[in-house]
Amino acid sequence: MKYIKFLSMMLAAAMTFVACETDVDQPQLLPESEFVAPALNAQGDVVINGDNIKVEKVTFTCTEADFGQPIQVNYKLYFAKDGVEAFVAENSAPAITVEKATLNGVVVNNLGVAANESAVINAYIIAFAGASEMSTQKSNVISFSVQTFKAAMRKYHLCGVFNGWDAANAVEIWENKGGSNIYE
Repeated sequence: MKYIKFLSMMLAAAMTFVACETDVDQPQLLPESEFVAPALNAQGDVVINGDNIKVEKVTFTCTEADFGQPIQVNYKLYFAKDGVEAFVAENSAPAITVEKATLNGVVVNNLGVAANESAVINAYIIAFAGASEMSTQKSNVISFSVQTFKAAMRKYHLCGVFNGWDAANAVEIWENKGGSNIYE
């Protein structure tokens, strides 16, 4: 009797597992033709000078991109001038804030605008789904004026094993151009 009871419970448990079906929907993005690209909002003119280069920021905003599922969307901001494009910053929200020092460095060092001059810069955002950038959408292109500034070259003192961690004999490395964040 004990074995019959045990066998009938085992059979009932096995039937329960067999009877269950899993109807798990696989998430699907919309067809690429139905993606909704972000719309980059207009940006006012930007003036960079010695008083604001280290303390002020500029925020670029856009509408949210839609890939058909509630998934993580990342946004990359690019600047362009005369056929040259430069990556500026990235964020997981449809608002990208850039320090004026970084903005100045990208415009002067990457886009070739002379320091202390005004130039019209084009900007756009690329929205992409997921971390692997499997699906992307490009926003509209906006233009705005930037007044650049000749940033002072920065230097750092570098010490390490090569000099016995002696700060008095630290090697001095300089930025290769003001605001570039590239040191030699």
